[in-house]
Amino acid sequence: MTDVWKTLLIGLGVSLATAWVTVRLSVRQFSTERWWERQAETYSAVVESLAAMLYALERDYERVVEDRQIAEAEITELWKHFADGRKLIELRARTGAFAISEPVAAELRQLIAKLETENREGNWIEDLDNHAAATRHALTIVVKLAKQDLRVSRRFFRKS
Repeated sequence: MTDVWKTLLIGLGVSLATAWVTVRLSVRQFSTERWWERQAETYSAVVESLAAMLYALERDYERVVEDRQIAEAEITELWKHFADGRKLIELRARTGAFAISEPVAAELRQLIAKLETENREGNWIEDLDNHAAATRHALTIVVKLAKQDLRVSRRFFRKS
């Protein structure tokens, strides 16, 4: 009877140890995946904000320089999206490397500085062009760095 109890206790001990290790590994994997999801959401929000800002700048440039007719309501909506995007960009630049990498935060801070720069002669059309170019550049850099940070490879984007 003693051998049976030893075998049962050893089996129970191994089962408990295995269960404990499995739970620990599962919790670690879950928290890692959740952190990746949060980073992906943050990068998505930043990229969407930059894209909205760029779209507003380009549409307003078209309206002014190319004399395109755009409804006043659309212009108001575009600049609202621009302002909302800029707020998010400024927030992410200030929080720095918490949810985004430091190079991305630095790129966002650089963009903010460029958006605050105005033409000395008051040429706001040139400002629109310069701000659009700076935003386009930041968007390109942020997308590239986000792919690196999130370890997104080209294999996810291949056509079947």
